[in-house]
Amino acid sequence: MGFNTMPELMTAKQICDMFSISYTTFHRELKSGRLKGFKVGDSWRFEKQAILNWIKKDEEISV
Repeated sequence: MGFNTMPELMTAKQICDMFSISYTTFHRELKSGRLKGFKVGDSWRFEKQAILNWIKKDEEISV
């Protein structure tokens, strides 16, 4: 799955799978506020633009 084919909403599992990160790493990003999402019942959902913003911020930090 590439950025062009990303769904508009993704689950935590989909993000972890797409970026090959552990749920612990994902949860740390969420808890720190670097990744923004919202809850639907007991599950988190993340908008495509929020994910792209998260990646962009991470690239800025890494440089």
